[in-house]
Amino acid sequence: MSIVVSLSISFINAVLRKALQLMTNLEGHHTVSEQLESAFSKMWILQYINTAVILLIINNRLTEDGIIGGLLTTAGLNGVLFDGNYGDFTTAWYDAVGVTIFTTAFINGITPITNISAIVISWLKRCCDRGCSSDNKKTRKTI
Repeated sequence: MSIVVSLSISFINAVLRKALQLMTNLEGHHTVSEQLESAFSKMWILQYINTAVILLIINNRLTEDGIIGGLLTTAGLNGVLFDGNYGDFTTAWYDAVGVTIFTTAFINGITPITNISAIVISWLKRCCDRGCSSDNKKTRKTI
């Protein structure tokens, strides 16, 4: 189950990353550096929230005598948020939630490698099409 959750989180992170890149293009930054800074800061915040914070909110249980527990009780949300199975960071928490966070981080770490390998594969296909020649106009394709 943790692998399915990790894959879902990684997929949502990829969709958020692409959406933020497209939205950052519309912000009207004057330089590429400003555009990248805006995109990366937003991506970091959203991916952090999506990967770690949501898992903690769903799986942890708070007591009602704490500040957050009191606020949730006052707002009528005490059965919705922080109503998980784990009251503290126990071995069972690490078995369930910790493994999910680790697997998600591992998948997010491997994703750039797969992107690089796709670029290398496309370069190798192009090289085979040209007969391993550096001539950009040479191709085996018929137009």
